[in-house]
Amino acid sequence: MINIGLLGCGYWGHNLARNLLSLKGASLKKICDTDEKRLAYARKNFPMVEAVKDADMILKDKDIDAVVIALPVKAHHVYAKNRLRQENMS
Repeated sequence: MINIGLLGCGYWGHNLARNLLSLKGASLKKICDTDEKRLAYARKNFPMVEAVKDADMILKDKDIDAVVIALPVKAHHVYAKNRLRQENMS
């Protein structure tokens, strides 16, 4: 089973969450968004997934095997680099 974290529950994020939840052999464990309205949406629509406001709760989680980034393009590099650093420190 591959444990997945999702950064962003906005325009694309909610669709990705729905699709990730339907994958066999995968488990969406956490969704992160800094917007309280998006977090409320995630909690309501995906109650089986932990919704968090701090991206580090996904990026530093040793139980998360893969991270899906559904953020504005300008943020991709920063979060991808942080996750890769975490992997290298393991």
